[in-house]
Amino acid sequence: MSVEVRHPRLRADARANRDAIVAAAARLYAEHGPDVPFADIAKAAGVGRTTLARRFPTRDALRLAVLEQLIEALEELAAGLPDEPDAFVTLVDGALALLAERASLVDLLRSAGDIPAGGEPLVERSNAVIAGPLRRAQEAGLVAPDLEPDDVRLVWTMVSTAVRADRRPGIRERANRLARAAIGLPRGPGS
Repeated sequence: MSVEVRHPRLRADARANRDAIVAAAARLYAEHGPDVPFADIAKAAGVGRTTLARRFPTRDALRLAVLEQLIEALEELAAGLPDEPDAFVTLVDGALALLAERASLVDLLRSAGDIPAGGEPLVERSNAVIAGPLRRAQEAGLVAPDLEPDDVRLVWTMVSTAVRADRRPGIRERANRLARAAIGLPRGPGS
């Protein structure tokens, strides 16, 4: 079951402003961390501070919007998967690539306990992305039967944190190999 965070219907210009703010925040968080001043985000988005404050009255509201974009990318990745046991492997590899690309956003969300109030639906949505492919992989004996979506998310968070903290060549591949091992998957291509 997918749970969605609902946004009120916005006029086209208001929607464009909202999208610009979220894109600017994600970019600035990636470059400077999650404590970027709202004034810098507004300037990067090409909107006034009042517009930013109207759309996102708190830092947590903006954090949730940026995190929702990440969940939407995971949902999009999962939507194209076949209903086969190997789909879980494809999901893990795709998510690891996505999270490595957006590793700096992990500063916004180190664990489910860090999610701002109102963000629980995002955890449910990420668990829903993982649950079906994981269940099929478990039924086929590809992964441990006691592995849970929270475990998979934890491994993804650990890999993203490692990739962000250590930029040496080959770290991403090593982190992915360790993540696959932690989940119980064989080494991936090129590992």
